[in-house]
Amino acid sequence: GQYYAAFEAASAAKRNPSVVDICGLMTHNLFQTNSFFEMLRSEGARLLPTMGTGLGFDSALNSLDWKLLR
Repeated sequence: GQYYAAFEAASAAKRNPSVVDICGLMTHNLFQTNSFFEMLRSEGARLLPTMGTGLGFDSALNSLDWKLLR
């Protein structure tokens, strides 16, 4: 969720740089950690990309027990 919010904020800032200000997306340290939070990295106030496809997190997603819904 946090990386998708960052992606949307960056996309909006690119389209309308005068409209988007600081977005306050560095909240992951407020929650109980899990394998996804452990992959989050930052440099100052900037979120850094994770490794993997799309928004990343491939190894954490692959470790989940996926079930086919019918």
